[in-house]
Amino acid sequence: LTELLNHYQPQMIINASAYTAVDLAENERDLAFAVNCEAVGLMAKYVASASNGVLLHFSTDYVYSGLKKVRYLESDVPEPASVYGQSKLAGEQAIKEAFNLVHDSAHATYQDKFSRYFILRTSWVYGDGGNFIRTMLRLAGERDQLKVVADQIGAPSSAQWLAEVGIQLAGSRVESGIYHAVPDGETSWHGLAVFAIETAASAGEGLEVKSENILPIPATDYPLPAKRPYNSRLNNQ
Repeated sequence: LTELLNHYQPQMIINASAYTAVDLAENERDLAFAVNCEAVGLMAKYVASASNGVLLHFSTDYVYSGLKKVRYLESDVPEPASVYGQSKLAGEQAIKEAFNLVHDSAHATYQDKFSRYFILRTSWVYGDGGNFIRTMLRLAGERDQLKVVADQIGAPSSAQWLAEVGIQLAGSRVESGIYHAVPDGETSWHGLAVFAIETAASAGEGLEVKSENILPIPATDYPLPAKRPYNSRLNNQ
């Protein structure tokens, strides 16, 4: 990675890469940290040492425990409950440490020559790749009944929308820091599944399952290796 950066000498790095296999991360801790922390730290050190460089990095609601009753603020203390969340938090910390180290040095003389970083915490991303919505639509075409978790709440975020927000921020003169980047509104996984399937059905997609057969269940009825936040709501003010 260092050789690659030195060869291309980018002025701006948009890091859209991540280890996101939340359950596998419980048994692949080293790999998760290599991608989500160590690689991120190398990129941060490179950009922090450049003049007017920009690092745009995407993080996650999984850095929080999910036990808070209201929307999380950027200033709330992170308490990740999974290895994935821990690795993403470590990546955030690696960025802040790299920039603080350079900007606190004797070489950082002029504020307008500082490089900057933006960490965008987001939630429930969907787009062209594999995601919850695509999984639900596939299952809806195969089964006549679905059971979906209804007591975990968050805000679905479009990858395209997130990219547009990130590009706008990276090209601005906004101060470095952590920012929550989610749309307004909230829903449960069950609510999102019902909406996606009803929308697809109204568009003429032939689906086996009817919306009344998409049954809400508690997360305890669908145990997974990694803990998920019950509250993924981020304050985006």
